[in-house]
Amino acid sequence: MSLVKPALSTALPGKPITAQAWNEITAALGSLFDAVNALGGATVRVQVASNGQPVPGAVVLAVPGGEGRPVTAVPPYPGVLAHTVTGVTEGSWTLHVSAPGFVSQAIAVTVPIEATLSVNLVPAGVAMPDLFAMPASQALTALAAAGIVLDLVLDAAGQELPKTSLPPASANVPVLAQQPPAGSIVVPSTGRARLVLAASFQQESVVVMPNLSGLSLAEATKALEGLGLKVGTTTIKT
Repeated sequence: MSLVKPALSTALPGKPITAQAWNEITAALGSLFDAVNALGGATVRVQVASNGQPVPGAVVLAVPGGEGRPVTAVPPYPGVLAHTVTGVTEGSWTLHVSAPGFVSQAIAVTVPIEATLSVNLVPAGVAMPDLFAMPASQALTALAAAGIVLDLVLDAAGQELPKTSLPPASANVPVLAQQPPAGSIVVPSTGRARLVLAASFQQESVVVMPNLSGLSLAEATKALEGLGLKVGTTTIKT
């Protein structure tokens, strides 16, 4: 509760304190004690994880069951792995734990609590797979299996590619970048993914050059044409 300053009477020298003035003094002291007690001195520690891994961006809010103001926990920092709620009073509280991409939880607790509370958040969607260096065709398959909609595909030059059927030259090139990052929670069917692919390689057909030594020009020409080659400049030495 907040401290409200009461209207106190002024005592005059040699005059007795009236019952009203005394009652004002006791009421003021009572308000002071109530305000100090409302600040609280207890601490609640909460570890927020999902499948054993800390959840980034989690928020813990402690709401008192009776009179008082909600208290936001201090997030973890180097050396401290738990969210820390300080300045809470003894009694009933509700901890509201939330994080982007996860289902929020409300947990009723009774302060004081000596042990650190562990809260496991359930993802509100699916984790974005790690597609880096994966062949483009496999990346599209992985996204479809996770129910994540592919919004845009770009090549290394920034040109947009068809997202339903990649050109054959781009099917096996690796993924250079993805959005959202791997591990991000994406809501299936509504989440959107974007990929950037490496430059595609154009493989030229090659042939093994035959040994033409000892052949006539006509025979050499016929052998080369059979391999799809053409005879260029011909030099005849006598």
